[in-house]
Amino acid sequence: MVIDSNLDHGVDAWGFNEGTAIAAEDSFREFVRWCGANAGCALHGQDVGTFWDDLIARADRGEISEPGDPGRPVSASQIVDYALLSFYDPSWTQLAQWLVDRARTGPATSRVAGLGAETVAFPFVPAFCQDWQIRPRSLREYTALLRRAGELAPHMSRAFLGHQVVHSCVGLPDATNPQRQPDLGGAPKVLMLNNVHDPSTGYGWARSLHRRTRGTTVLLTYEGWGHGSYIRTDCVRDAADRYLVTLRAPADGTRCAPAESPELPIPAAVARPARLSAYSR
Repeated sequence: MVIDSNLDHGVDAWGFNEGTAIAAEDSFREFVRWCGANAGCALHGQDVGTFWDDLIARADRGEISEPGDPGRPVSASQIVDYALLSFYDPSWTQLAQWLVDRARTGPATSRVAGLGAETVAFPFVPAFCQDWQIRPRSLREYTALLRRAGELAPHMSRAFLGHQVVHSCVGLPDATNPQRQPDLGGAPKVLMLNNVHDPSTGYGWARSLHRRTRGTTVLLTYEGWGHGSYIRTDCVRDAADRYLVTLRAPADGTRCAPAESPELPIPAAVARPARLSAYSR
């Protein structure tokens, strides 16, 4: 068994809230660092954090619209969610230009966004909430969760894998597969793959899960960016393929260097996984 990009299914609502916030903010910092070092970034030479904060504030005031379609407002949540999904590849060049294009727009002529489809192909929140008992038990707990996420992720705490999931689970049936401590007794050696800078399944979760299953799991670390390790480099793929064919796992603690460019095209022979879709609002 190979597990790529690991959720720690043993954490409570607080651990989930903190883990998602830390992972998303880490990827935001990496994006800012990349923009500072690369002239190809549309935000190169600017204070990206200040630009971002201003854009989010304007979106909250209804002052951002879709380029070429002034009747469609762009919300702060849409901006944050687009950024988080852009960190998955990562597609930083595209993200920077997307942000600049929206910063150049004005207020939308309508404050009401279009309704989503009545039938959703991938209802992310209802599915996710069946695996996580993370519903706040009171308004006080919910606001405390928001406050803590804001402390850990001042730019990305509003991402859909953070507090939006937590509050969207409220009112849904209790989880049918809630969190529990891992029990891998009798399992064969399990190979875990994880990126250091994963925007959603943070490296901290991989390490904590590995600590609790030491002796049964082997952790291979990709020292780069994005969501999903197997698609990144030959170092990761070869180790995983060799294990699946021969059942010989790499040495625990093996690390694979990052690709020369974070945005290095993924080889055509390797299928790119479908992007996680933000749920309709």
